[in-house]
Amino acid sequence: MVRSAPALTRRVPRSYLPPKDAFVQLHGGDEQIHTFARKGLKEDKPDAYTFLDQFNWTPDDMAEVMVQIQDGKSPEEAAKAWVDGHEEKVNEWLKGTNA
Repeated sequence: MVRSAPALTRRVPRSYLPPKDAFVQLHGGDEQIHTFARKGLKEDKPDAYTFLDQFNWTPDDMAEVMVQIQDGKSPEEAAKAWVDGHEEKVNEWLKGTNA
C-alpha cells in the first residue's frame, strides 16, 4: 500500500512520526507521502489496514493542519479541528471498519 502527494507548501516544516504498525514520511525535493504497513497487518488488524488503505488527503488538507500547528495550536488540537471540519472525508476512511 503506497500513497503519494505532490509538494506541500514550503511554509510547512518536514517531520517524521513512526507509529508501531505503519508510518508516513515526508521526503525532500519533490515531496511525496507514502503509507507503509507491516507484513501481516491486514490479517492481524484488518480495521487498521482498511483505514490506512482508504486514507487519502490532499496537500491542502495537510497544509491546513500544519499551518494551524505553526500558528500555535498543538498537533492534537489541529488534528481534531481538521477531523471535526471534514467529517465526510473521515467517514470515507472509516468505511468498512468497526470504528
